[in-house]
Amino acid sequence: GLSLSVQPLLRIYNKSDFPLELRFQRPQNENEEAAVVTVRSGDMVDESTGVLDAMNLSGGSKKALMSLALGNFMLSIRPEMSEHSNLSHATLFQWSEDITGEKAVRISGVIEKLNYNIRKAFSIDSMKSSFSSLSCPVSVDGQHVTDLYFLIHTLGRDVPLQPTNGTRVSGRSASVALQLQREIFIYPTVQVYNFLQTDIHVLLTDSKPENTRDDNFGLIGKEATITSGSSAYFYVNPAMFNFSVTLISYGSKSKAANSGDWAKRMQKQTARAQFLDLELEFVPGKFHSSLRLLRQEKGLLEVALFTRYTLQNTSDYPLLCTASGQKPLPAFEIGKDNINLPPQNGCILPSMSMSSWFTKSNKLRISLHDEKGSEAFIDLEALSGFTEFFLEIHDDIFPHRMAAFGMSLQPVIYGLHVSSQVVLIVPRYVISNESATAVAVRQCLVQDDIDGLTIEAKQRGTLQTWKPGKKREGNYFDLFLKKHKNVSEDSLIFIQFCPKETGYGWSGPICVSSIGRFFMKFRRSEDMVIDGINKDTLQDGKLKQFASVDVVQENTSFVLHFTKPPKVALPYRVENCLNKASIMYFQKDSDESDMLGPQESEQYAWDDSSLPRKLVVRIVGKFLYPNSQELPLLINVLCCRL
Repeated sequence: GLSLSVQPLLRIYNKSDFPLELRFQRPQNENEEAAVVTVRSGDMVDESTGVLDAMNLSGGSKKALMSLALGNFMLSIRPEMSEHSNLSHATLFQWSEDITGEKAVRISGVIEKLNYNIRKAFSIDSMKSSFSSLSCPVSVDGQHVTDLYFLIHTLGRDVPLQPTNGTRVSGRSASVALQLQREIFIYPTVQVYNFLQTDIHVLLTDSKPENTRDDNFGLIGKEATITSGSSAYFYVNPAMFNFSVTLISYGSKSKAANSGDWAKRMQKQTARAQFLDLELEFVPGKFHSSLRLLRQEKGLLEVALFTRYTLQNTSDYPLLCTASGQKPLPAFEIGKDNINLPPQNGCILPSMSMSSWFTKSNKLRISLHDEKGSEAFIDLEALSGFTEFFLEIHDDIFPHRMAAFGMSLQPVIYGLHVSSQVVLIVPRYVISNESATAVAVRQCLVQDDIDGLTIEAKQRGTLQTWKPGKKREGNYFDLFLKKHKNVSEDSLIFIQFCPKETGYGWSGPICVSSIGRFFMKFRRSEDMVIDGINKDTLQDGKLKQFASVDVVQENTSFVLHFTKPPKVALPYRVENCLNKASIMYFQKDSDESDMLGPQESEQYAWDDSSLPRKLVVRIVGKFLYPNSQELPLLINVLCCRL
């Protein structure tokens, strides 16, 4: 005798969000009693379950379930009423038409025009895939109001039967019996994805106006509110329907689109397409979103709503983004309390927010929302890699503050592939204090009289920049800045650090856009002694502290990682190998100096990286040679970084 293979020959999956009743009948005995099985959303039933259930049945229903393994059955479905307590008791879901186990009815419409991306699985060459649809009539008080449509996807393959004794059938002459193994998936017909940065209300209706009722009964399975980043299922006729979207935050509704027009557009293409991109127009106002139609592994029609660009602001400043060719908006439209700007006018981006860019212009005009200041113009089409821009803040403070930003295009990570990009706007300069104590930061030459920005321990902060005024080139640092300037006058920004501890002074300057590791030295005021040097006091480690700053680029931000004390050794070491004399050493052109006793050594870092990288060493003390008091010695130290 023969037995079935290990896997069941029939499995039915409910991939809709309705609990479904499945009704099985034998084709030649339509008048006999049918077998009914309930399958909840996401569950599965197979023919082995049917055989077990048949043990408790009798008559026609038992025969219907027993026939599942043979593939000789008719299947019809309907939603299960008990799960819909919000519906009226007069609402009735009726059984769909029958679909047989032998034949599938071909579906039509735009869903048939799109190429189906079937999963590349084992034995794909022998797999048979077909699609059909079933409709369940819905009636209220005995009157037909609408139909719920379900997509039926059937996968089938031939599998061999094996002898009951477990021996394998071998040899070319041996005849192998084949049995059809089937999987039936029950899906909604349409799934709509909302990739817009606003909640939407989607309505799919029958293309025949006479079938639309004034109440909500005719919209069962045809409308849904979809939050940003999520999706919803719809149970509409895939061959013909009308599609419309309402942007809830703005109260704007799109012009109705017809699936028949989509299908006609696809007929003009010479080959079957993987997807179709369209524009969805909104009223009132002249703005649009993109709409992509496609079919993936599940086979149902997937509709994705998105815009070509999504603006994301991670800076501390709220921004106003408009089209560059647009007239400036009236002040009452862009007030500080208004964040829902009409999409045709652009958008207002609060700090740490995202917004879809609905206008057709690819050229942005960016300004501060709640501050008076300058504007920046960005062409998104020409944006490659990253760029930076500055917005000058016009207030009573002098010199003027400057808000520095970095901008780049980032790929969008959605559950569906769409041609959309994120325009990421970030703070250009960020201080990350990775020390156990707070530190102050200020911009060189323009903030000399103020304490600067304080960054608490283990916190991050955006660097406040200032527009430098006219400077006198009276020292080496001014000449250094002039020598290294490029086309932009304010292209190089130098900052200083200072521990928030009593008595410590500011470090040397660090360029915020120079990638690498830099070491800094902080001194107490007691350490600035010229005569009567106390050796014990000078060797007190608390009078000098060292720190390191690692400047790295993260996306389009320069992040300065401040660490005190440094986690790595200082780059240099000074050793006094004299037996009886101390040495004084200092960086050339610096006013700061250090003392080192005989046979002593210590680690060293430059006081000011903008000064010459030369170390001046002076021997201090009495010598054995007559008439010698002080021997100046100049040592050139190689500029290196460990």
